[in-house]
Amino acid sequence: MIAADGPRSTIARLTGMERARTCLAGIQTDLISDCDPRKVEIYPDASPEFFGWSIPVGPGRIRVGLCGATDIPNRFRAFVKKFGSRSVHLVTGTLPLGIMPKTYGNRTLFVGDAAGFAKPTSGGGIYTGVRSARHAAAVAAEACSSDTFTNPALAGYEQRWKADFGHELEAGYRLFTLRQKLSGEDIDALLLALNDPEIVSTIEEHGDMDRPGKLVKKLLIKPAVLRLLKPLLITGLRSLW
Repeated sequence: MIAADGPRSTIARLTGMERARTCLAGIQTDLISDCDPRKVEIYPDASPEFFGWSIPVGPGRIRVGLCGATDIPNRFRAFVKKFGSRSVHLVTGTLPLGIMPKTYGNRTLFVGDAAGFAKPTSGGGIYTGVRSARHAAAVAAEACSSDTFTNPALAGYEQRWKADFGHELEAGYRLFTLRQKLSGEDIDALLLALNDPEIVSTIEEHGDMDRPGKLVKKLLIKPAVLRLLKPLLITGLRSLW
């Protein structure tokens, strides 16, 4: 079986598998609102555990949302007032962060959100969902061909996704943990440092929304960024890579 039943996987619960380490709640709405179509904006102060966002999706229409751990409805209502009140579409969801300890077992392979493959840096999961599904399909085909569904026969699935994107997700989760230790003032100072022309050039050259690890490593050696994060080195930044 390939379990693709979402962040609160019923299959994981029924088979006794431990699920993702952290689950955040999110709300997003499309609003009728004037906006600059060139700008995607991030609001770290909208949700201390994660962030809020606004994304232009067409003329006079903007997509606004946030994700976090506590008091999400009230935070969302306060946040959305910045943009207008004419909502034309609203969705809610759960964001699983931190990969489940074991993504195979009991004749089952867990993919996408069911495995906790959402990116802790952005909340996105399409890329890792598709990649994990491909790896699961390959291993499932091999298991069916040999009529062998034991754990050793399925273990290759975990080896495949770890080699593909496992390091990115683990490093991303450490960054997510680090973010919890930053105050609003710390984040403001960090964003100001990132506005340096040299750093902007680095972001433009190495930025990759699906694999941000390379960019983060480049940024962490920049003196302006390193100086701001120096107090956190002892608390775990060195373990990122």
